[in-house]
Amino acid sequence: MSRPLAAQLYDSLLNKLMQYPDDVEVYPTHGAGSFCAGPVSSERVTTIGLERTQNRLLKARNEDEFVELALSSLPSYPVYYSEMRAINQRGPRILGGVPEPDPLEAAEVKALIDSGVAVLDIRSPAEFAAGHIPDSYGINIGTPVLVWAGWLIPFGTPLVLVTKNEADRQEAVRQLIRIGYDDIRGYLAGGMDAWAAAGYAVEEMPVLSLSDLHAQMQTEEAPFVLDVRQQNEWDLGHIPGATLIENGRLAWDDLSLPTDRDIVVHCAHGARAAAGASVLAKRGYKNIVLAKGGFVKWQASKFEVAYD
Repeated sequence: MSRPLAAQLYDSLLNKLMQYPDDVEVYPTHGAGSFCAGPVSSERVTTIGLERTQNRLLKARNEDEFVELALSSLPSYPVYYSEMRAINQRGPRILGGVPEPDPLEAAEVKALIDSGVAVLDIRSPAEFAAGHIPDSYGINIGTPVLVWAGWLIPFGTPLVLVTKNEADRQEAVRQLIRIGYDDIRGYLAGGMDAWAAAGYAVEEMPVLSLSDLHAQMQTEEAPFVLDVRQQNEWDLGHIPGATLIENGRLAWDDLSLPTDRDIVVHCAHGARAAAGASVLAKRGYKNIVLAKGGFVKWQASKFEVAYD
């Protein structure tokens, strides 16, 4: 529906809103910098005149040009977005309060995994990399789960949580149910220590410092550097030689990443990269390396930056 809706937007803007005088004030319903907004600004109020002179979409000379401009460089969207309308129309499942997942022994978790239940590990990227249940989603509670579970995990997937404390677990449940991920079967009692003590496989993910990455990139055996930030972040600067694939696309797009050398995944700070790296591991890539830190730290270290 993106093209016909963009055409309707053109009609609304040009034939309705832009007919008002320049001094008419505009109060957007989603606030500043909304996911749904065209321009990203810190201002919470604008005017017809400001939009007329500054909004890039209003520079279009005709409807076709407007549609192309409006749809260019759009980010991916969380997978649950496509489910929201039908759920809202029929009414969501009534939970009667915030669910309290049951504690599960390692053997119970293993049985659930074998039956198709997914594991969501909400610990820090460093803890996830040091040891996790194979094929887990590694989405740190502060990434936040609210955003990236909805982007990377198929809607309706039953989940088991791995966490290190009760507060994080409760917060994860609150975030998950807000986006309709309410099939939470329980959590791993005792965490990864209990899992390892039961004799089940523990998987690690190599971590590479940015200084070591910089050094390796000067050699003939340089790794493949995967930047999972968004296009607008990339345009403001990126690691020379890196490849951009937005994090939200890693679970769904056809990928042709190399298998004959390491794939070093990075974002701005590190949390998104950990989530994306876990998805790539789930998709069968065995050569995933997590960058320790992100592009912000790369810049702070005065390493080379590209703008192409």
